[in-house]
Amino acid sequence: MPAYCTASDITSQAFESLGDVEPEVLGKVAEAASRIFDRAAQVPSEYFKPAEDASPAVEKIFYGEGADLLRLPPYVAGSLTEVSLPDGYVPVEYVEVEGGLMFAYAPVSTSLSLLDPTNWPARSEWQNRRYAGWPAGVAIYVTARWGFAATPADVWQATVQIALQLARTSDPATVKASDIDNRVTREPLPPTAREVADYWKARALLFN
Repeated sequence: MPAYCTASDITSQAFESLGDVEPEVLGKVAEAASRIFDRAAQVPSEYFKPAEDASPAVEKIFYGEGADLLRLPPYVAGSLTEVSLPDGYVPVEYVEVEGGLMFAYAPVSTSLSLLDPTNWPARSEWQNRRYAGWPAGVAIYVTARWGFAATPADVWQATVQIALQLARTSDPATVKASDIDNRVTREPLPPTAREVADYWKARALLFN
């Protein structure tokens, strides 16, 4: 299974030497750290691996919640090719933002003078205004290449931190006691790695 970091990433981020640990061993540590992060974030194994360059765009169905933001799982930037609603619904404008698509309200003319019909808003403008964001309970068809263009930087950093902790504590001879009773009291995950895992866990829960 692919790892989210490499042996060289681990050694380059270490403030102290890891000794004579072989690159092959560090590669296995990197893979183990990646799977530990997956479990901490409660996502499937290899969830954060980059999408294949040749992976096709696939249509998925989401449902509006009456909010301005339509939440989407990660997709490769620039690969979104189509967003559509069922027949009978007016096409909507949107803006791609982190986490999904932001509903863009159609502009309405500033002049509503009954004496000048050329300034009256088109019916479609009022129909778009009628929506309170993405229509609640309505299927929205989105086509894109789903996944990540590259492993997110915060996931990479968190995985490196986990790998460093594994490399330093896998040998009991290298573990230092941190309390007066000579018991080891280290956290299962480094604090920053835990924070990153919790962030992605919250995002992934939206689509499970």
